[in-house]
Amino acid sequence: MLDVIRRNSQSWAVKVIFGLIILSFVFWGATSMKSDSVDVIATVNGDNIYRADLGQEYEMEARRIRQANPDFNLTGETEQEAFAQLVLNRMISKALLRQEAERLGLGISNTEFSVAVRGVPLFQDATGKFNETVYQDFIRMQGVTTGKFEEMFSDDLLMNKLQDYLGSSIKVTPEEARRALDFEMERRVVEYLSFDHASYMDKVNPSEAEIITYYSEHKEDWRIPDKVDVEYLNFDTKALAGITPVSAEDVKKYYNDNISSFMQPEGFLTRHILVRVPLAMDVQEEAVLEARKKADAARAELKAGKSFAEVAKKYSEDPSSKDNGGELGWAFKGQFEPSYEAAALALKPGEISEPVRSYYGFHVIELIELKPEAPRPFGEVEESITAQLTESAALRNLPSAMASVEDGIITGSTLENLASGYKVKIMDTGLMSPSSITSLLELPENLFDGVDKMQSGTMFPTPVEYGGGFVVLRLKQYVPTYIPQLDDLRGDVVEAIKLEGAQKLAEADADAALKEIEANGGKIPAKLSGKTAQANATRFTGIVLFEPNEALTKAIYLAPLGKWLPAHYNVKSNPNQTPMAQPATGAEPGSAHTLLLRVNESLPVDENDWKQLSEMYVQQLENLRKQNMFDLLIGELYSKAKIEIKAKSLLRPY
Repeated sequence: MLDVIRRNSQSWAVKVIFGLIILSFVFWGATSMKSDSVDVIATVNGDNIYRADLGQEYEMEARRIRQANPDFNLTGETEQEAFAQLVLNRMISKALLRQEAERLGLGISNTEFSVAVRGVPLFQDATGKFNETVYQDFIRMQGVTTGKFEEMFSDDLLMNKLQDYLGSSIKVTPEEARRALDFEMERRVVEYLSFDHASYMDKVNPSEAEIITYYSEHKEDWRIPDKVDVEYLNFDTKALAGITPVSAEDVKKYYNDNISSFMQPEGFLTRHILVRVPLAMDVQEEAVLEARKKADAARAELKAGKSFAEVAKKYSEDPSSKDNGGELGWAFKGQFEPSYEAAALALKPGEISEPVRSYYGFHVIELIELKPEAPRPFGEVEESITAQLTESAALRNLPSAMASVEDGIITGSTLENLASGYKVKIMDTGLMSPSSITSLLELPENLFDGVDKMQSGTMFPTPVEYGGGFVVLRLKQYVPTYIPQLDDLRGDVVEAIKLEGAQKLAEADADAALKEIEANGGKIPAKLSGKTAQANATRFTGIVLFEPNEALTKAIYLAPLGKWLPAHYNVKSNPNQTPMAQPATGAEPGSAHTLLLRVNESLPVDENDWKQLSEMYVQQLENLRKQNMFDLLIGELYSKAKIEIKAKSLLRPY
């Protein structure tokens, strides 16, 4: 984890951004405000947003959602337009924020960009070093070029810097955090009566007429969606590169011919003590002088012979290094801010600098060791070169291979012939929904339009291209959507009727019991004595024995102590709780119940819990307030902006 000088990891916003980069830019999105296209779809204070960029981000976001939910499918024109509008709105927000960052004089230098990329754990190997192959593989997964990805990444860093700048003055006191913790973690002890629906099932015996009527009224509940089974050949990077394999000699020759590109700049190992200076625009001179005074005091203690680790722990405000003796790890020339780097490289190993001012404050630096400029060993870059040459070979072979395969399909070649000729294995999806297959293979959503008119065993007429290759498909089976006959569903229909009937009976008994309790002044009737149980509830989990029920949880925290709630609530047992943890239900996890309950006790947060959670709550509250400030900024920018949408349809030409 790099330090604050490298501007990642410890910043609250960077943590969010890097985490979401792994999720394909779900928070900020991924867009470029530059394009070769002249098709302007919107302007934001005079800056253009192009149709090509909207289309690219639309596809990236749809792909990200499909990865999490394979059944996600934008089939209708209205749905597609609405989704495109959401994506465009996010692009407009980002354009406004970019303009605001530029107005404030904030930007991202090449050094900052390099440090940030190398600091992302997702791009590092098992030893924690940046790995070019891993980096390029990730970019390919996003379906964009390296240049486009790096443009998007730089944009995200700029948003982070703007967040950091605006939120630097926000501080939360331990007292404020304690109040928030007391509110969120306050527990309620509830006493409840459970009317288990399962115990009423045998009392519901539907007639044949009721079964037929229920089936007729609920047919769509049992509809089976259409499914497709296709066999396919995947001409991915490996398969395409295999047409002209990359040899070990090719890799070694590339290394020797391009040795200058593998040079590692001068490396240095440092440790530091950071005393922060607020990033606010109106920072007072007294605050700067106070920070400098503290840095001078730290340096004086080092000069007096105290260990760097001891002084760093006492003075440093860099949480990523203060408990590690201030050490920042190895860096290369060009990775740190110029002021920090110049001061560090002016030292001899073992020397300590005067306080040095940087973007974040004052640093007292010790140079530990230097490494001269040298090429990276061949073994260290061999894998990366192989991947690069393999990808290049695949890209060269893609057009001719695709054309050749298409000719083969036209002239009647079978999937087996094509597989044999290119040494590609025939794969089988099995019966799946069309949307699941297109999501799995990252293919166009409309691929299976008209599949109901194809015969089994028919080849798809053309290869279907995707990110870095293409696939050839053959329809094995198509099963259209249908609703099973009543005879095939009789058991399910009877079960559904019995479940509905059991719930009604349980509710009736619960309501009758509640009336009796109210008539007895809140006392449990003798016939229900011993049938109550107790459980804990929190604002965020509800009653832990049951699945979350927002209405019930709200009622619990609004209810006066000792008084039964005036209505019953239907819940399901928590699947994560064992039957042994449910003494009042005696039922399996996931079973349905109707509850009557009252709140008997309110329990504050335990002091030991506060000691363990206090720092986390302070940080969480600060992050929340920073995000609220940022949301207010976006609203203000929107209110003052001149935004013009130039297209009637976002997804089609004018």
